[in-house]
Amino acid sequence: MTQREAISLNCPLCLTSFESEVLSHVLATGQDTDGRLHFHDDDPLPSFIHTCPTCLFTASRNAFHVHLGSEEIFRVRGFLEKFEAPQTPSERYMLMARVMDHYRRDDPIFPANAWLTASWCARQEGLRDREQECQRRALRWFDEDLRLALAHFEERTYLTFLVGELNRRVGEFARAKEYFNAVPTLVNPSSPEDRFLVTMAVLQKHYAGQQTHVNTRVPQEFINRGLYLRHFRTRLEQGATRPEVSAV
Repeated sequence: MTQREAISLNCPLCLTSFESEVLSHVLATGQDTDGRLHFHDDDPLPSFIHTCPTCLFTASRNAFHVHLGSEEIFRVRGFLEKFEAPQTPSERYMLMARVMDHYRRDDPIFPANAWLTASWCARQEGLRDREQECQRRALRWFDEDLRLALAHFEERTYLTFLVGELNRRVGEFARAKEYFNAVPTLVNPSSPEDRFLVTMAVLQKHYAGQQTHVNTRVPQEFINRGLYLRHFRTRLEQGATRPEVSAV
């Protein structure tokens, strides 16, 4: 059962102390084909990041425990001054993503993941235009990641699928099919997870061929077998000492 935990945080930018909340013991019960998980109880995504009520610094829980240099504090605080306080989960993730656009250019996976998560929240909020805006911004960074070949081989296979799926969702159907066609050339045929990814690529290519950008879910038969679309958790955790990193 999902549990709520109150936490105390200290902002590394302005030193404000404030209370927030995290969810734990969440149980995933399904997944959309762009990686967005569904849960048995409350959605934990809004609790994965926290916003300082004074300066609007928005980041994962771990990022509130890092030390920032005076120059970095000055630059990020100055950047945040132009924004109003975010009111919804999608606005909070978008604010974090905008900071990453400027200050996490060393690894595209971080701004890409923030924009992708913002799109998931926008979908939950029923904001289709915002969802697609965030998907397009995520795509630019994911494309950059693939171009620079920064991903490990197993991550590259999933990212190729994901870029195809995001292209389908924003209506770029020809590009989507190109990426879906590339997935079988990257997988290990002896891996059950890779064979699952090929099956998903064939399925989503069919939707792209029909020129439909509707939200689709991973078939429950795969979920029941414990097969979920991969994520890039390893790289995100390796970069978790940086203040703008999402815990998703």
